[in-house]
Amino acid sequence: MKSLSHYSKNSGVIVLAVALLQGLSSCRKELNYTPEVFVSAQSVYKDEAGAIAGLTGVYQQLQTLKKSDYQLIGVIGTDDARGCYQDQGYGCYYAGIVGMDVYDITFNSQNADVTGFWKVCYQGIANANAAILYIPQIKGFAEPAVQTRLEGEAHFMRAVYYFYLVQLYGDV
Repeated sequence: MKSLSHYSKNSGVIVLAVALLQGLSSCRKELNYTPEVFVSAQSVYKDEAGAIAGLTGVYQQLQTLKKSDYQLIGVIGTDDARGCYQDQGYGCYYAGIVGMDVYDITFNSQNADVTGFWKVCYQGIANANAAILYIPQIKGFAEPAVQTRLEGEAHFMRAVYYFYLVQLYGDV
């Protein structure tokens, strides 16, 4: 019968051999590619259809805020949260909303919903800023009023996101 020390000596050699083989067989070429899912703002805001599609992206962040647990952040700490979202019908799911205390308002960066709300608002602001920057540069709108309307919507949506942030966090 072989001793335990015999197996431990052999296992060290095997681990070393596997590591060397893996190191020698690995790829030396640098991975360099252009992501296929990323679309730059310059390539979106080229024409009227692109401007409309880009502005849709600004609205998409608002949909994220309103169709997820983020919608509850505005009522956390109020009687609405205690009365509506803590009732028996919703209690099990919403009672623990990622560890957020509904009466003591434990808003801090360690809470996933608070951090996510912050990020989604700033993504909306970034999308709105891109629209505000590129829509005026587009030539050839069928009606100039559409271009003006799109610019106005982008300014308004940026203001909405800032309103949410100021309402919850103060000066941002």
